[in-house]
Amino acid sequence: MEHVLPQTWEKDGHYPIQELDEAKRLGRQRGIQTFGNLTLLTQPLNSAVSNGPFLDYEKGGKTVKGKRSGFLGSLLMMNSYFYQPAVARWGDAEIAARGVHLFSQAKAVWPRPDAPLTALSEG
Repeated sequence: MEHVLPQTWEKDGHYPIQELDEAKRLGRQRGIQTFGNLTLLTQPLNSAVSNGPFLDYEKGGKTVKGKRSGFLGSLLMMNSYFYQPAVARWGDAEIAARGVHLFSQAKAVWPRPDAPLTALSEG
């Protein structure tokens, strides 16, 4: 299990919040633990992307791969979300949007029963 926006976001500095206040900090802390921010990766890929930034960046004349590039190497369908060119940054709004997307996908795969659960258990 990988947190796209790392749990250590405050220490790393890769995911700043403009005009950070306590309410925004707490909101982000809650969002970090939601489905929109969680994904599955193989152990080698998880270790490779770790707590890094979302996008690639230059360091010492070399390109350091960010999480998004790492996710592009994943064969899991749930990570295909990151293939979209529009997913060019990762923050609170993007976490919420991916959560809505994953929920809609889950509903398509696992539709709810037509009858209330109490009616099903009585039958």
